Amino acid sequence: MRTLYTLLLLASSMAAMAQIPSNGLQARFPFNNTLNDTTTNAHTLSPVVNPTAVTYVDGHDTINQALDLANANGCAYLISDTNFTFNDSTLTISFWAFIDSNELTGLSPQALFATTNGTTNVASHSVEYQRGTNVAQLTCYAFYTPTYTNYLTLGFSVLPYLNQWHHYTYRYNKATPSTGMQLFIDGQLVAGQPVDGTLTVNAGSNQIKLGVAGGYCVTTTQYDELLVYSSSLSNAEIASVFNTQNTGCPQIIGTFVQAGQSLQTCALPGDNYVLVSGFSYPTSGVNFQWIKDGVAIPNANSDTYVYPVDAASNGVYTLQLTTDCDTLLFDNFTLTVYPNLPQPTITAVGNELTCNTLGDNYIWFLDGATQPNFNGQQTITATANGNYTVVAITNNPGSNNCQSPTSAAVTITGVGIGEVNSYISLSLYPNPAQSSIAISTSEILTGVEVYNVMGQQVVSIAGNATQIDVTTLPAGTYYLNAITTQGNVRKPFVKL
Repeated sequence: MRTLYTLLLLASSMAAMAQIPSNGLQARFPFNNTLNDTTTNAHTLSPVVNPTAVTYVDGHDTINQALDLANANGCAYLISDTNFTFNDSTLTISFWAFIDSNELTGLSPQALFATTNGTTNVASHSVEYQRGTNVAQLTCYAFYTPTYTNYLTLGFSVLPYLNQWHHYTYRYNKATPSTGMQLFIDGQLVAGQPVDGTLTVNAGSNQIKLGVAGGYCVTTTQYDELLVYSSSLSNAEIASVFNTQNTGCPQIIGTFVQAGQSLQTCALPGDNYVLVSGFSYPTSGVNFQWIKDGVAIPNANSDTYVYPVDAASNGVYTLQLTTDCDTLLFDNFTLTVYPNLPQPTITAVGNELTCNTLGDNYIWFLDGATQPNFNGQQTITATANGNYTVVAITNNPGSNNCQSPTSAAVTITGVGIGEVNSYISLSLYPNPAQSSIAISTSEILTGVEVYNVMGQQVVSIAGNATQIDVTTLPAGTYYLNAITTQGNVRKPFVKL
């Protein structure tokens, strides 16, 4: 059994800490029925609504302690004062959000959070998700530029973070450009993207916006526990924020290494492949269900799925994980298995060899070495003595060519014998023959040889043999090679 594909998900496990990190903390908005910043910085948030006011709802763990930006009459969002002390090197934002599934009915990007530069009035950093009828994505922008040169995207066929509270953290650190922009969900790193270390952000006159960025607004998303840091929190600190605040049901976390993944391979009779998922999940209460072509696979209820490598396994696979409070549907994995050709046989007529298995291409071997002059030819004429073998190949889409096993060897020993000499006459009688053949030639015989159609020598007589016994030969076509003092001459005959 071989492992075909591992659907890796990033995972970690951190112990809860007693309080949230304070290093670089600029503001904390718990939304406990107010918009107050509970730090000594006393930042302000003001609602921008059209025309209804911001309301409060049940939070991720507490009644009436969360912000509701629902507004059927237009965009509702919050905008801060301009007194945040940011630099152009580090930033960490974390918050809880409840994304309503209704957000997926439109097509425009939806922004969860943004920081803006007061001079240019464009988003310098933002966290967004893009909604659509077929694909939903979570996206982070380090610099909201016209070319979107610094962003990361997590693509899902179905966005898993719906109708449940989840914790989102956006971390930016220009000092490590290779992983300078990262997104955490529920305390775990799920994606990262390099950033351009040469770009700068105006360090003064900064604002934050919750529920808006770049002109797009969220209409049905709820928020809780907004934290704004001017520093770049460590992985452990981000996990600490999540674990400290998470008093509800544990969530399943994960994302694919690659979206839209697929595999095309050749069938291997009797072999199996394994699909494996890796993810972070509670120690109990997780249900697994593998799905093929939209239909649940009976009894496929573990974190691995084993299937035979044959055409019957072709299809689109996914894995659904569920707990009492969350559902995660993995991206699709598409499998295409092409049939392999059977082991070919070789038919030999004299030195002419034919592969009996029909393919799109052929590779011939002589004593184990490839013969480039014969490549692609179903029928060849042996040019040297030795053991000939062949493999047949099918040309499948995407260069996924499948080849047969190597054929059994056919031995050729008659190359170079029986060259016709126009000055030597040779007659055989009777032809066809049952028991014996008389040989007549214009020269003195010094030997007689008989070969079958596979080039194997079956008779050898030294001296002036004018008659040979063929009684014991199986019925078929043979070649008699007459060796004379003036050269060799060859002629076919049939044994009845």
